Amino acid sequence: MTHKLLPSYTFSYRKRVFISYLIYGVPARHFTVPSWQRPSARESYRNVKSKDLTPHSLKEAILLPFRTIITFLVILATLLYAIPSNSKDDIEDLVDIEQADRKIIAIRDGIQMTPFELRSKEEVLWLDSDGYIGALLTNERFIAISLSSNGWLEKPLRSKEAYDGSPILSPTLALLVTKERVIGFDAISHRFIEQSLRLDEEFVAAEANDYVAAVISSRRALGLASGGSAFSEIRFRTSETFQSIRTKSQVVTVRTSWRILTFGASSPSWSEVRL
Repeated sequence: MTHKLLPSYTFSYRKRVFISYLIYGVPARHFTVPSWQRPSARESYRNVKSKDLTPHSLKEAILLPFRTIITFLVILATLLYAIPSNSKDDIEDLVDIEQADRKIIAIRDGIQMTPFELRSKEEVLWLDSDGYIGALLTNERFIAISLSSNGWLEKPLRSKEAYDGSPILSPTLALLVTKERVIGFDAISHRFIEQSLRLDEEFVAAEANDYVAAVISSRRALGLASGGSAFSEIRFRTSETFQSIRTKSQVVTVRTSWRILTFGASSPSWSEVRL
């Protein structure tokens, strides 16, 4: 006795089994069942309606929610891992500076060495490196180098120019505050940026993080972002006093007696909220 399979029925059945296998993990052994032994549409409907669960189907029904949860957690972990972060832990130290007698050597990316010689009466007062930048301060000049700059760059100090404390260094910015001006070096644009200070302007505080830096004086707040072309300033009002400064990777927050001021790496100017 020959049993002829209807193409439409065979395709529909195999399609259902295949989808069931993808979703529920049911083995595809049903493909080997002859067509005349397969349940009819009416019998399948009765089995489903009566919830006739075999031990195997019951096990699959219990495991399905757990499989769904595990799949969701795997996808979520993958997405979170793929999201870039600008935290400091993600910035690798690619510039290092070594001093050997009168010679200063910058080691960039572990292989490129860029040396220079100190002048006869030049003395190193401060030296450091972080992230994409290395810098040093001598009694004659402020010197810096970045990962991709064309060698060492310098900003000469003026005669008897006094500075307030040591320079401040972040992975992309170097900052030096003197009695006369604020000097910044940007590792992204490979250049020095300068802002003059008034005679009656007193230095109060300075801080730098991954992509932003700020200097607070008695009269204003100055912000500098990586890749910027100049300092951004916001003036304090009469009787307005500075209270605190806090920096994160891309944001500077300054609190005064009247306002909260913020400066970001993606914004060219300061924002304010009145208290």
